[in-house]
Amino acid sequence: DCTWHPPLIINLLASSIIIFGKSVYYIRGVAAFFNLLTIFLVYRISLEIGKENKNKEYQAVLATALYALNPLVIQSSVLVDIDGGILNFSTMLFLFFFIKKKSFPILLFSLLLVFLSKFPGPILLIFSLFIFIVITKQWKEVPRIFLLFFITAVIFLIILFSYLKIMGS
Repeated sequence: DCTWHPPLIINLLASSIIIFGKSVYYIRGVAAFFNLLTIFLVYRISLEIGKENKNKEYQAVLATALYALNPLVIQSSVLVDIDGGILNFSTMLFLFFFIKKKSFPILLFSLLLVFLSKFPGPILLIFSLFIFIVITKQWKEVPRIFLLFFITAVIFLIILFSYLKIMGS
C-alpha cells in the first residue's frame, strides 16, 4: 500500500515499469533522469541569480559542479527514493519559475508538482520563500505567495482525496 506517499512518484515508477518492464535499471533511471534535470536547473538558477555579475558563468558552473558532485545527489541518482529525485527537481523547477517571475498559472503548476512529490516539501519551501522575501525585502510578494500556496493546497487535496478514493484507502 503506497497511499501514504503523494501520487507523483508512485505513478512515475509505475509508468517506467509499464513502458520499460520490471528492470531495476529503468526504475532507478527515473531518479537519475530527474537528477540530471535538476543539475540543469541549478545551472540556470545560478545564472539568473548572478545575472549582473561579470563572472556569472563561472559561478553557475561552480554551483552546478558542487551540486552534481555532492555524494547525496550521486547516491540519490542510483536509489529509488522521493527525496533525491523528483522532490529536488520539482522544488528547483518552482524556484526557477519564481526567480524568473513567471505567471501565476506556471507557478501554480510547478508548486503543485512540489505538493505531489512529498508532503513536507511545500512546508519547507514556504519557509524558504519567506526567508528570501525578508532578505530581499520584496514584501509585495507575500499576498501572492499566500494565495499561490492556498490555491495549490486546495487543488492538491482534491487530487489526493480523489486518488485515495480510487485506490480504495
